[in-house]
Amino acid sequence: MDRLHVVIAVAGAVALGACDDRPTASPPTPTASRVNAVVATKKKAEAPEDFCDVFHANATDAVIFTYPELSAEDDVPAPAKGWSWVNIWATWCEPCIEEMPRLAQWKAELAENGLGDVVFVSADDSEEVVAKFRAQHPDAPDSVRLSTPDALQPWVNELGLAGSPSLPIHIFVDGDSKARCIRMGGVTDQDRDAVERVLGS
Repeated sequence: MDRLHVVIAVAGAVALGACDDRPTASPPTPTASRVNAVVATKKKAEAPEDFCDVFHANATDAVIFTYPELSAEDDVPAPAKGWSWVNIWATWCEPCIEEMPRLAQWKAELAENGLGDVVFVSADDSEEVVAKFRAQHPDAPDSVRLSTPDALQPWVNELGLAGSPSLPIHIFVDGDSKARCIRMGGVTDQDRDAVERVLGS
């Protein structure tokens, strides 16, 4: 293998890395307590169908959004007036943590585009894990938590996202409670225009 092929192979391996601290030769298989995480590798999208892994331009084609069972400590978030941006994250997911302040900042800024709320939903194993994270990150936004990480895959599959989920996951729900856009992977500053286009669809 010549030098160029070695460089390409190493770069490819780095690009495919998941948000999991366990050393593996291949992407980790989701378990009952952990799912994969992906970094924001998508290029700037000019259209919602490019930004979203699942996109419904027509609301009649989208499924009704409902939350799965949440932890005993959490109430189901009330429907927003306008769009809701549901962000599924976990304390072990670095891309999730990196984008949290961005989403919190955009929440107010995107209100004029019809965004009513940003809801954070943790896929962590326990409330103790989330509480420890919050103690270390006091500025982290409020979040509800799934009753069990096992609920994640059937939930997003029912919403139209096929296969095994990778965190973070973003679900954009319109004012009629329809899941219009689902995206896997982190959101960067370059995705701001695409988000505004989703909210305007």
